[in-house]
Amino acid sequence: AYPSAATAFLPDTGEHIIIVADTDTENLAYWVFVETDRLWGVVESYALGDDPTGFGFPVQGFRAASGSFVITGEGPRKAKAGTSGSVTPFLTRDGKPLTATQGRARDMNRLRPLIRQLESQLIRNQ
Repeated sequence: AYPSAATAFLPDTGEHIIIVADTDTENLAYWVFVETDRLWGVVESYALGDDPTGFGFPVQGFRAASGSFVITGEGPRKAKAGTSGSVTPFLTRDGKPLTATQGRARDMNRLRPLIRQLESQLIRNQ
């Protein structure tokens, strides 16, 4: 089964928070910036009932192809035919290296209701 996830946009920071039901007792919290062709930020694991801290390990993802290419095989894609693409180092929005435990303190008192709302949308394996 695929893990269940819920997300929200934080307009004051420009971040997205993504909560994923990782196991029956743990969630993953992704604090990421989403750009046209990539996302980057941090991910952390936390126990159900606890609050995430906003600190974690670097994560980044890439959009390697357009939706039309994924669905039909036609349309724009990043890697040229016959190549494997390239690995981009973990960099922040301002070009600085993203390091382990990158993150920042967040006002969890303010975010707790939103996190609990997102958690309530998760579907766990029965």
